Amino acid sequence: MDADNILILRNKDEAGDSICVEFKNAGFKVISVTDMEKALQRVVDVKPDVVILDADQSELRGIEICRAIIRDGNVDSRIIVISDKKDLHTRLSYFIAGADIFLSKPFNVNELLCEITNVICQKKMSSVHIFNALHE
Repeated sequence: MDADNILILRNKDEAGDSICVEFKNAGFKVISVTDMEKALQRVVDVKPDVVILDADQSELRGIEICRAIIRDGNVDSRIIVISDKKDLHTRLSYFIAGADIFLSKPFNVNELLCEITNVICQKKMSSVHIFNALHE
């Protein structure tokens, strides 16, 4: 079976590189994108199971990316947002835009891995239910 794909949209930093290594060690295929101008096109091209959006570069741009991923009918990715911001307004803005999970920094990598595993399982279960409903 193929590894689940994770696409990480982030600033270039050393912490991001270590997270990529953690995800690869956990058995995921990891694609890292640091150019936000090309982010949506990479999401459409790769069609990852999970998009992890580092929202600290630009809240407005991050929300636009979330909305665009949700609007694209050819992409069925779950979105996890990580951010330095902890305020309710920011969190709700991302949820309204389509984010599935919002984690505030600093976060525990094991917690993030758990969230990734959970949203992938939910996505697969949803696909099974849809398949079964179509073939009844």
